[in-house]
Amino acid sequence: MALALGAQASEGDPGSSLLSLPLDMQTYLLSFVAPLDILHLRMTCRSFYNIASQQIVWIEALRQICLANAIFLPTFPLDEMTVPELEHAAMAPYKWLALGYVGDGSGTRTSVGTHRIRNLSPVEASLHSDEMDPPEEDDFEVRSLFLVPGGRFLVTFSWRWICVWDLGFATPESSGSPIQNDTDVSEPIAKVKVDLHSMHLVHASPDGQSLRIFVSCPTYANDQKLTDVLHVFEIYPQHEDAELNLIGRLDVVVLKIWNFKTNGWTSWTVQGGFQQAIVTPTLVLLIHSTAVSIWRIPRLMVNAPLFSFVNPTPQPPALNIPYSVSRPPGDDVYSGPSDWYSGTPLPITYDVATITSLDEMHLQRYEIVLTDEPPYATLVETLAAVIPVRDDDDTLNLEPYRFCMDSLVAWWYETYTDTMNIYTGPVRAPQDAAGGSQRVLGVQTTAISAAGTASSFCPMSGRFAYLDDDDDSLQGVVVLDFLLPLGAMRSDNARPAAHPVELDNNLADSGRWMDDLTRWNANLYNPTQF
Repeated sequence: MALALGAQASEGDPGSSLLSLPLDMQTYLLSFVAPLDILHLRMTCRSFYNIASQQIVWIEALRQICLANAIFLPTFPLDEMTVPELEHAAMAPYKWLALGYVGDGSGTRTSVGTHRIRNLSPVEASLHSDEMDPPEEDDFEVRSLFLVPGGRFLVTFSWRWICVWDLGFATPESSGSPIQNDTDVSEPIAKVKVDLHSMHLVHASPDGQSLRIFVSCPTYANDQKLTDVLHVFEIYPQHEDAELNLIGRLDVVVLKIWNFKTNGWTSWTVQGGFQQAIVTPTLVLLIHSTAVSIWRIPRLMVNAPLFSFVNPTPQPPALNIPYSVSRPPGDDVYSGPSDWYSGTPLPITYDVATITSLDEMHLQRYEIVLTDEPPYATLVETLAAVIPVRDDDDTLNLEPYRFCMDSLVAWWYETYTDTMNIYTGPVRAPQDAAGGSQRVLGVQTTAISAAGTASSFCPMSGRFAYLDDDDDSLQGVVVLDFLLPLGAMRSDNARPAAHPVELDNNLADSGRWMDDLTRWNANLYNPTQF
């Protein structure tokens, strides 16, 4: 007869017990267990509680969460974190999913409580003092920002400045404190002055230890625009004396494919207009209204001068994947995961969003599945949903999505209600899953410019950042933390290690989060669960 999990085997008993193994073997086996299941194991008995409370167990659990979700690895100083800090960070994405998925099924909005508010000091105060030349007021106006996955590091883009800020990782103490306004982040950890710039991207380095920031800056002579210059800056933000160093520069009119480490390049021309481009280490995928076109990246040239071909040779795609149902060009919005995830093992997916009425948006999700055998790539319709919207001007600006476990999180600013709306949905669903009205969380942000605002969100930490345009002063950045610590969540089915703490009233809607999450896992694709 098999022994119950955790029971000690007696002499002559053929059964086996996990607890009879050496401690290093037990912790090794727990490295294959998801954080939520580690919590469930810890609630079974005192022996499992002791094993599952080891620091090494939660270090590995958090490390696996980071790797699976492309979180910037230096976000967490793993060896320096306490067990409650590790546990809080590893469980944060589960808590966000409990907020994002669980609802009454009505499809109506639900407000999200805010548990910490921080206002970064104006950028001007941090940059003005060490510059000899008198600045223009617009030089310091923040135009865009990027919250690095993990939620600790924030990159802000002003007209002439790039700044990197260390917000700290969300701790149990900071997230569980009452609503407060802090100004504890008064200086960026690094900054660099650039020319007026337009396009910018943020990526992790291949080893995951540094940030690489790409900016495209136009050049002028006699008030005439000449060409765009691509700059690549690198920073190790976890270092004490972090600096933004220029590691690559490219002066070309049109950028095709460029390896700034080897200075290799290639280029070709394509026909037609495209809504979105996706790049993997070996492929270029262009998405348009009738199909997805795929090119293999050829061997890069290193001997010829950069982009020396005046008229690149037209190249047909190696593969064209048409839609099963034609999508004629129109007002559809094409959106997908942030460019941060390019080149990672996460799914290659995107959405086509259509506002069908003043109060509904239809979302059709596609996934490009690559294989090593013919036909080498297929286009799969993975999810259909109807999301409630309220916007009088019939416009929709979906921000680049973020991955959170097996889900994607999208958000958009709604001018009619002055609200940032957040939608969490599964990356993929069975073909026979019925579409339905989905749950949307509303983040009521005050003093947002009526024309909309730049924002960035990290569901893996429950941290949201947006630009504040409250008065005539220069724009500042507001940072919101949503998630309560584990000690403030409770489950009726759990045996708590301490007295349970009642939920904040702002999160009464989320109920008992572990029970809600269990129901969500059991019936992920039932539309009434949103």
